[in-house]
Amino acid sequence: MSIGSVILSTIVLLALVMAGAAYGWANAAAVQRWYWLLAVTMIALLIATVARPKLVVLTGVFYSLVQGALLGSLS
Repeated sequence: MSIGSVILSTIVLLALVMAGAAYGWANAAAVQRWYWLLAVTMIALLIATVARPKLVVLTGVFYSLVQGALLGSLS
């Protein structure tokens, strides 16, 4: 773990949140229909990440996309 890898991971995950937010903004009605399912999915991804930290590469991507979609639809 170096400063460069942390910065790169932050930039990539922030870009994924922004992509999810753009999707959520454009399809707000569709995303809000699935709001509770997406919220439960985020909790499940959080628990999976805490239980197995090596899964963060996979769970971080999905968590960022779902979080962006929810935030974009609420905006």
